[in-house]
Amino acid sequence: VVTVRPFSVVGAEEDTRRLVPRLMDAARTGAPMPLSDPRVVRDFVWIDDLIELLILAADRAHDLAGAVANGGSGVSTTLGELVATVDSVTGRAVAAQWGTFPVAAHDLAHPVSDPTATRRWGWEPSTDLATMIERLWLDACADQTSEESS
Repeated sequence: VVTVRPFSVVGAEEDTRRLVPRLMDAARTGAPMPLSDPRVVRDFVWIDDLIELLILAADRAHDLAGAVANGGSGVSTTLGELVATVDSVTGRAVAAQWGTFPVAAHDLAHPVSDPTATRRWGWEPSTDLATMIERLWLDACADQTSEESS
């Protein structure tokens, strides 16, 4: 058994109730976005990068038996930085309503992945946060265009 612990996974087809899809929708529609605290930290990883890691772990399971690794970027991103990235990439300001969503006790001390093990395996994510947001934005714009032409 090889254990890979995914961190905050981002990608197309993500549940629309999750944070990043809700932010993308808020940027697209201009709707207010209730958020907790801009200091809350997450470690975002692109789904394709995580899948690559899972395949690597499966392919090398015999050699990695018993190993535990984090499937994250190792990069600490605050919600404030996430919103600023969405604003910058989309060219639209998210109407962030800070303090209107409850802060869970664990939120301000949320862990960031330690990528030491996966680096030893020869894996690092190749998609940074701005690229993740850009891909989601382009997908959303393409979906909207195809809906309008239908």
